[in-house]
Amino acid sequence: MIKKQLYFNLLLLFLVISCAKQENKTIFKLKIISKNIVSKTSVEKSMHKSNRSFPNTNFSNRVFKFSIKNTSKENYILRLRNALDTYPGLYSKEGKNLDLDFLQIIDTIIKDTLEVSRHHRLIYETETTKNKREELTRFYRSLLYNNTLFWYEKNEIINSNFIFLKSNEIKYFETFINLPYSDASNSGNHYNLDSTKNYIANLKFTSDTTNIKKYLTWSQLKNIEENNYKLYQGTIISENSVPIVFVDE
Repeated sequence: MIKKQLYFNLLLLFLVISCAKQENKTIFKLKIISKNIVSKTSVEKSMHKSNRSFPNTNFSNRVFKFSIKNTSKENYILRLRNALDTYPGLYSKEGKNLDLDFLQIIDTIIKDTLEVSRHHRLIYETETTKNKREELTRFYRSLLYNNTLFWYEKNEIINSNFIFLKSNEIKYFETFINLPYSDASNSGNHYNLDSTKNYIANLKFTSDTTNIKKYLTWSQLKNIEENNYKLYQGTIISENSVPIVFVDE
């Protein structure tokens, strides 16, 4: 009887460990394709206050490439908020500029992860922005979505940050990194980097899909449901890291 109980307990323990391993199995494979990340030697040099010559200015050394693969048997939707910021920025006009919240920079000597210094700006509504808001409101109300303006804006933000990945599908992305300063989302955040030190960086994306269904339209929800997509909630860290290379140009 004791042997049977012991056998049962060992079997139960094995099943628990197997389930835990299955839950912890990596669903997404995030890979940095670029060989390095270029940074200016100071925040002031990276802000490009005097840059008015775009597109003649060469930004090729700041192009950042990566890929995401869905390794599971399920179809997933990632919501990577501000991961591919399409704002051109206040000073530079490159366009897509990666938000620094998605970079983890590590001092290779002391093995310490750096924190982003935050300097949020006040953004004033322009006439163009106002017209776009009114147009968006009219569109949704014509579809009988008589919600608040906040709902319309929330819907647009959520939908614009969706990445659809079918089972075993891989997607490639390219954007800009403007270290040590970033005007992505007009945040003005920056890293305090010392050009005499060695750093490596990896990507860390958080897919936030908490309570977003109430901000989606009927058609968006039907597309998710009928195509068997699951909303992914969790954090994805790149399998590799790349060095930070300083330039003084």
